[in-house]
Amino acid sequence: GGGEPISEGRWAEFDRRFEEVLGGTAMGDMMRRHMDLPPPPSASGKVAGGPYSVPRAPDVAMPPWFRRDTYERFRTMDVRDDDIFLSSGVKMGTTWVARILNCLLHDIDDRGDKTDMYKNDAYPNRVGQTYPEAVPPSRDVQRREDEAGEGNAKMRGAVRRMFGDYVLDDLLDQPAPRLFSSHVFGRRLLPRGIFGDDGGGAGRGRLIVVVRNLKDALVSNHHFRGLPKDGWFGNEHGPGSLNRWVDLESCPNAFGSAFKWIRESADAVEELGPDRALVIYYEALKLNFDSELRRINAFLGLPPLTEAKAQAVAAECTADSMRSDADSRVKSIVRKGVIGDWTNFIDLDSWRRVDEAFDSSIGDVAIARPLRLFHSDDVHERIARVSDSEGEWERYWNSAYRDSNQRPV
Repeated sequence: GGGEPISEGRWAEFDRRFEEVLGGTAMGDMMRRHMDLPPPPSASGKVAGGPYSVPRAPDVAMPPWFRRDTYERFRTMDVRDDDIFLSSGVKMGTTWVARILNCLLHDIDDRGDKTDMYKNDAYPNRVGQTYPEAVPPSRDVQRREDEAGEGNAKMRGAVRRMFGDYVLDDLLDQPAPRLFSSHVFGRRLLPRGIFGDDGGGAGRGRLIVVVRNLKDALVSNHHFRGLPKDGWFGNEHGPGSLNRWVDLESCPNAFGSAFKWIRESADAVEELGPDRALVIYYEALKLNFDSELRRINAFLGLPPLTEAKAQAVAAECTADSMRSDADSRVKSIVRKGVIGDWTNFIDLDSWRRVDEAFDSSIGDVAIARPLRLFHSDDVHERIARVSDSEGEWERYWNSAYRDSNQRPV
């Protein structure tokens, strides 16, 4: 999907907004070094440098730990039929769903016992997550950079602390089925092999997309690793969390606008169809965990879930269990996980700006519609009413899945 060519004027506007928001800041300096993406598409809409060059995304800011060299290999990797790709929006439940998938795929057996793979850090993604676009591409490259002191030594240390001492080759060498977890999204950024090629080659693997209501996601992002200096509404340090969140054109947050993230993820889900793509709602997992767990298990093509395994996975994946994890990579990023926590912050008039951005950008997107309940001013009362009726949540989510051509519970 090359899409329309990007005009020089749009690139100039992107550069202007980047400097306006992040120019002169340490974060901006790091992002500038790590956002060295290839030239924009030519007039034909093709990306210069061959069919597998990294597509430029002028509306998607990359985090400071993003590595172009590793990402290029990830983008063009050979995808296998049994590969699982977890694509989750920022602060939408990535770590939680990754833990669930690991438990189902490798960590817990049918008797409910832990396997030899359980939190075995000989493999990536076993404790915390290992984003493929963050780590070095190979041990040789990692060793050369360490010995030569190339690049940003502090950033290399931070990547090891956040994602473990792994390289992309470690992810590619995972036992099958391999799990790749990332915030990159949609056809233009995920590995090309998922979708097939322009010559008609069939795509491979399965895609799992995790979605959360955008008000709670904003609150979680606002509090992630400390409060931002520019607060909610902006000051001399920047535009503020709310203003960044609702900026649909040039959102400077890592991985860009959450609204565009949902729209492009929805397009990818529709393209792949229900046999190869699954949408998981954070709220559905919170409110209907047992049913959703069986739904995920069926999508993965695993044997029917035993009661012993289901109970063991549920116990392993509670918020309390994850917050008490001995590994700081997990417990440092698991916050409250409460639905409707957004009502405890800022005023309703300010939240209307999120509603307006939602309506204008993804109001017509099928996978976004179930989120409206959790954006409502009386969210807690509405949750309580539905919860009072046995089986009502299962009916609610099944209706949502049918509307978006998804697998039901």
